[in-house]
Amino acid sequence: MWKFTLFWTLILYGLFHLGAVGIAVLMQGGKRLSSWKYLWLVPLIYALIAGFEAILAGTLVGLVFVPPVPVALPVSADHAPCHSVGATYLVGNFAMSTWIPFVWGWVNVLVLIVSSFRIQGGL
Repeated sequence: MWKFTLFWTLILYGLFHLGAVGIAVLMQGGKRLSSWKYLWLVPLIYALIAGFEAILAGTLVGLVFVPPVPVALPVSADHAPCHSVGATYLVGNFAMSTWIPFVWGWVNVLVLIVSSFRIQGGL
């Protein structure tokens, strides 16, 4: 499950950072040509930041540590004991949908968006 959570987080972070860099580049439309000299670095820097953030967030969410279960669960080839998001569902005897890593990728992106705003104190 870690792999799929990481992939979805990489894809979604990439899309959102691509949108942000697109807006940043379009805002330079009316500027002088000298400002376009280093503008090609902006998408590269955004891509590197998005990749680093996605690897960090996807790994942290995908490898959530679940303490060992005191009750022995049946072990099969599909459900090997592991410490991940999938293990959380195994502990509760729930069937894990294939959409769960996708949802966790969106949760990662939404946390990134919410954390980008400055928190104001009392007015």
